[in-house]
Amino acid sequence: MMEQLKTVLLLCLIGLSLFLTYQLWYGQKPAELVAEDVYEQVEIETPRSLEETVVPYRIVLNGGNTNYLYSKGNPGFDELWQELSDLLKNIENNFFSEDQNGPEEEGLRCLACYFDPALPAGDENLWLPGLSTGSIEILSLYCLQDSYWLVIKKADQEEKQYLLLDEAKAAQFSAILENLDLENETAYSLLTVDLINEIMQDDPVEDDPIENDPVEDDPTEENTNEGNLLEKEIDIRASIYVPLGEVFMEKFNVEPENLEKELLLKTFFVDYNLVREIEERDGSLLYTDGEKGLRLSNNRFEYSYPRLEEGQTTVNYSEALRKSSSLISFHGGWPENLRLADLSLNSRAGLWFYVAEWTLYKNGYPFLTGQPTRASFNDQGLFHFTRSLYNPEAPVENFEEELPVSPHKITVEVAAWTDALLQAISNIEDTATDVGSRLRLGALELAYAVTTSEGQLRGIPVWFVIINGEEIILEADTLETINKEDLL
Repeated sequence: MMEQLKTVLLLCLIGLSLFLTYQLWYGQKPAELVAEDVYEQVEIETPRSLEETVVPYRIVLNGGNTNYLYSKGNPGFDELWQELSDLLKNIENNFFSEDQNGPEEEGLRCLACYFDPALPAGDENLWLPGLSTGSIEILSLYCLQDSYWLVIKKADQEEKQYLLLDEAKAAQFSAILENLDLENETAYSLLTVDLINEIMQDDPVEDDPIENDPVEDDPTEENTNEGNLLEKEIDIRASIYVPLGEVFMEKFNVEPENLEKELLLKTFFVDYNLVREIEERDGSLLYTDGEKGLRLSNNRFEYSYPRLEEGQTTVNYSEALRKSSSLISFHGGWPENLRLADLSLNSRAGLWFYVAEWTLYKNGYPFLTGQPTRASFNDQGLFHFTRSLYNPEAPVENFEEELPVSPHKITVEVAAWTDALLQAISNIEDTATDVGSRLRLGALELAYAVTTSEGQLRGIPVWFVIINGEEIILEADTLETINKEDLL
């Protein structure tokens, strides 16, 4: 009898163990584990408005025969965009047309705004409410003798729309342009094959600025002009502007942004008590609750939530812009001169999701880093996020150059764009197995590369060049190559 009772008791214990195991894995979970990540519970920074989230990546002003560029981080850029944005939000009339001849051939383009990501406009959006629904890629202002025209190029569309401004709005645009002080600004020229050939044939560059074609350039259309450079044809595949005179840039130390660890963890994990800390061999710290993980190192972090990758996205473009603002705000905030540089709808294995990417700027030049600041999300939430941002105001120490320095920087003279282009072509020829007879030029611009030297994190001025899809980074003054593997 006793043995039978023991057997029954043992069977009951085994059954109870199986039941509890099932409940643990498949049963109803406690509320704190069921709840999705509600990022609003912990805010590092209040999300920005749509007006602050979407800004042009470049504003081009035509001051006669030359161009002047404004980008994030340039003195006056924020004020200029704010004035333009206020005007665009208050333009409502019925003069939009897609059929009539535009003003491109009749007047000088005096301003152009390039957007990436595109500017949401029309209907219920903030900007140009009289426009049919769409996203603007290029917005140009043409100044004729007796009229002002807006020329609107939508994303993924060949047709343009034209808007004749009334006298009041034309006067406001005119006042903005007249109040700009361009005396100390660097003058640029739109890069063309003719300009390349002129310079490379050893023709001296005139002191007077090179006159630009007033016709609007469109970076979404292939530039079919071809020229000979080192016995190779050149195709210019984007709107590239090159400086007409000397350019000086700062070389400075940088510091990784200082994020409060405990607060950052709470933005990713609902129940902080479930999180385990693991120290890795390289000194990084890995935090995980079994489903998602956050890896913190000295100058970056990476977050991953694989289970949410199985979700889809159904939100529209404007809602995705607002969501991206919430993500960067909740998980570290917006440092000064950080710009949303891209928002794209991607798919993998039939699943659609958005990818947002941010870029830091200084004095109008973007930062190049080894790991982008990028977020991937869908309707279920954020499933991957990397962040690597720097403070460009660290004190200068141990610079090799014996030059007069300020407490924070050294100023260097940038090599000519022609020399940078020739050096980049030489690099391509040295490394590529089959360059071919045609070179496709996708970028030629100044930037800052974040790298290290003698134990110090540096912001180094560079020429960033894309030829045949290959990215080349050259120190702006010496034209020495910087490998992408050396970027931090």
